[in-house]
Amino acid sequence: MPPEWCGACLDRLISAFPATFPKGRYGGRILVPRCTVRYETDDTFFDTANLSVDLHIIITRKSWLWTTIAVVSVLVLAASSFMDQNTKKKRYLTCSVVGAKNLSVAVKNVINLWRMEEGNSGFLLYEFSQMEGATNGFSIENKLGQGGFGPVYKGLLPDGLQVAVKRLGPRSLQGLLEFKNEIQLIAKLQHRNLVKLLGCCIEGEHEKILVYEYMPNKSLDLIIFDSKKGVSLDWPKRLNIIDGISQGLLYLHKRSRLRVVHRDLKASNILLDNEMNPKISDFGMAKLFGSSVESNTTRIVGTLGYIAPEYASDGVCSVKSDVFSFGVLVLEIISGMMATRSYRYDGKLYKLIAYA
Repeated sequence: MPPEWCGACLDRLISAFPATFPKGRYGGRILVPRCTVRYETDDTFFDTANLSVDLHIIITRKSWLWTTIAVVSVLVLAASSFMDQNTKKKRYLTCSVVGAKNLSVAVKNVINLWRMEEGNSGFLLYEFSQMEGATNGFSIENKLGQGGFGPVYKGLLPDGLQVAVKRLGPRSLQGLLEFKNEIQLIAKLQHRNLVKLLGCCIEGEHEKILVYEYMPNKSLDLIIFDSKKGVSLDWPKRLNIIDGISQGLLYLHKRSRLRVVHRDLKASNILLDNEMNPKISDFGMAKLFGSSVESNTTRIVGTLGYIAPEYASDGVCSVKSDVFSFGVLVLEIISGMMATRSYRYDGKLYKLIAYA
């Protein structure tokens, strides 16, 4: 993840310590999917008064033999461990290469289907040169932001249409999976409260691009969490945004020809058009359901603070997972407070849900 995300995550974990551990504890540890934070008040954890260790040992003849055996054993174990790690690393790299090739084939198959349907689907296949020209060579001046998928640029097509161009990071296996997911799902979903995917572009093995309609007011988080910009959102506007998000979710869960669970509903994935109407975006982590209403998964995706408890603990994914995230999002829209931060009440720190 980008360094600023890592720093923000670390700050949240540190701020959670006072509420997580009662006074008088000698130490504690919080484990989350991406990192671990530990502290100890005991001097033995890290004694700053004595930073050196005396390793001088008087060795007798008998102890010399055992010392030699111990050292040789450690060296053999270390060499064995190194070879095992090296073998696992090679196996992992091989699997990654094979996975990337298989996924590339799957993406090409999806693209071929769109080529056949292109005439009546409204989904276009762009040339890479068109994307370069529209974004001024993917210049930093045109960059709108950075996501897990890759950078997003503002683009202007020759016919005057403004677009948002999402460019896949090079050699990103996860990004390739999300790319395939988006072109399979969102191009088939049409609703006024879902961001519209206009088309995509594939150039060689490494250039994969998604092209969306451009949202002039960018994402919801940039407004509701800004003390100055937030003033422009009166209660009727906030209610309109909440209503629009709920209509988009209702379409995904019940009214579209596909039953879709978004799995990463949050303020930064809600885009606003020029009239401040909300559109749900970023379907890279979305899950498609058939006749079943829920499923179990071993891979938990989403953003901390928005993930439903039963999904985080047991991997049970359903439309209720999105409804939980929507509830958190409503709290954020009403309060202007972030779900991932801690807030003080009665001398203790609480996350937004507990604080509310």
